[in-house]
Amino acid sequence: MKKSIFVLLFFIILLFGANKCQAQLGLFKYSTVYAGIGLNNSIDNLNTYSIQNNILSETTIDNKFNYRIAFGIKRLARLNYETKGKSYFDGTETKWGLFRSGLLNGLEYNFSFEKIRDRSIEYENTNIWTRYLGKYYQIKLESTKLQGIDLRYKSIDLRFKADIKAFQATFGVVGRFHPAHGVEPFKRDFSTNNEFQQIANNLGYENQFYFNDANGNGLVDRLEQYFYRWIYNGQVIAETTNEFFKYQYSNIINQYNREQIDLLGTQTTMSMVIGLNWYKYNDNFHTLIWLNVLPQHKALTQYGYKSGIDYDFGASIQKNINNNISVYMEIVYLSFFDKQNYTVNTGLNYIIK
Repeated sequence: MKKSIFVLLFFIILLFGANKCQAQLGLFKYSTVYAGIGLNNSIDNLNTYSIQNNILSETTIDNKFNYRIAFGIKRLARLNYETKGKSYFDGTETKWGLFRSGLLNGLEYNFSFEKIRDRSIEYENTNIWTRYLGKYYQIKLESTKLQGIDLRYKSIDLRFKADIKAFQATFGVVGRFHPAHGVEPFKRDFSTNNEFQQIANNLGYENQFYFNDANGNGLVDRLEQYFYRWIYNGQVIAETTNEFFKYQYSNIINQYNREQIDLLGTQTTMSMVIGLNWYKYNDNFHTLIWLNVLPQHKALTQYGYKSGIDYDFGASIQKNINNNISVYMEIVYLSFFDKQNYTVNTGLNYIIK
């Protein structure tokens, strides 16, 4: 039900903004549609081996190649040194626009999707939001899923705003819908005094005894080796107990935590939010610094977020060296629900004229 309400409000704001965008020459004017793909080979692992039945076997994990697939559409306020209608390489060059409060009035929106494999770990990142900026207020709906750091939430953000010369200040409330945080079901449900092997058995993992019956007498003789292979859902997942604990047990804990947290359902938290932007520019120098702080929270459900200060901040700085060359730096840091994510980019821009 909450998901349906969120989607309905999303489209109401989008349609409301579209009706208010006549002065901005249409809903999709100056928006950017992008798609990109990147491939590279994964880092080589050190070779690992095991000895079974007096036979040396290589057990090195083969990490598949890394990839990143991205596509989306966005319409963001551009800084003074950016050109409207600019063509983007893969849609990620101005990441600061995803985090800051608006610098203009009107409609902004973003839909971005990434599918990533890094060192054989596959995950997806999705960020969808729409924001309408009035003269003295702003309304934003957002849905974010960053599987790489296990951060998921939907939010409704309502703020008043005021422009004071180079500063823009915002103040309001944000309602966030998210999974339960700060809960560790595995530690909650299983005593640390328990045998971890028995816990695995209770969760459906079977250990099966087998041995190399060299003389065919059906008995384990003195020089014959024996092992315990591990089976889950009818599939052998480890040939020895040592392999099971080394490569599989962490997956058991993570899977159990995910399943139990999902059973707790969606949690709701209401938070105060304060934002501040500072934007200064001239012909040769452009600086944007922003900060959003959520200092107080009210848990509206049992496992709502109750403590900690959430925030994101960043800076986008560009200095022109001459008519063709400029140096830039972008920094973004986010800390929500005790989970952190940051990016730092710096380099040179060369404009061919």
